[in-house]
Amino acid sequence: MKSIDIWGSGGQLPVSAKGNRCVLTIVDHFNSFLYTYPMPDEKASTIAKTLVTHLFLEHGIFPKTILTDNKPGFRAKLLDEVTSYLKIKRWYISAYMAMCNWKVERKCRELAYMLCIHAKQEPNHWDDHLPFVVFAINTAYSATLGDTPFFIHHLWDPEICMESIGNERVYYNLDQYKQEMIMRMKKAMEQVAKNLEKAKVKQKDKYDRRVKNTREYKIGDIVWVQKPNLEGTKKLKEK
Repeated sequence: MKSIDIWGSGGQLPVSAKGNRCVLTIVDHFNSFLYTYPMPDEKASTIAKTLVTHLFLEHGIFPKTILTDNKPGFRAKLLDEVTSYLKIKRWYISAYMAMCNWKVERKCRELAYMLCIHAKQEPNHWDDHLPFVVFAINTAYSATLGDTPFFIHHLWDPEICMESIGNERVYYNLDQYKQEMIMRMKKAMEQVAKNLEKAKVKQKDKYDRRVKNTREYKIGDIVWVQKPNLEGTKKLKEK
């Protein structure tokens, strides 16, 4: 499953020299790998084109399920038609419950903090700094995963220094290399599954400690019911 959100909307980001105003952020629920694509607007046509061109075709990734909030661009009929054609399920979070999409929300906070530092001197070129920030996030060690999102996603670590030269293994047998990659993937997925289960238990315990003891209600009990004001503000109504 992939969680998707648009970060930088509502004027949070300045218009870049390339005309980009926001970022389509995508997070894989299994390995926490982050994908980002700068966009000039939040229109459904722009979102659909970005997903198809980059995530689907460029990476060959066709997720079974996509989780988004209720932004107009995500709710548009066009995006429904595209995902329906590709047999991708659409899930939406509850209104005003951003925590339901916490995977991508957390990544957006990291992205905002790091991009603010790296693009401070060139705010109109933030989209040029974006790939470097995303790379740093994806190559950061995750205690939950037991490795970096980059490794779990690619099954190899990036070679960003000269220390690795001379230590690289040479595979003369392609079948042997394929089998080793399959075993590596299986081992990584098993380890991630164990770590995710441990993290889930820790999160549950942490949540349970914060929740106060609640009374168990039975059928027939008299209770107070809170009735929220659904009329909204009167400031914009006609006089």
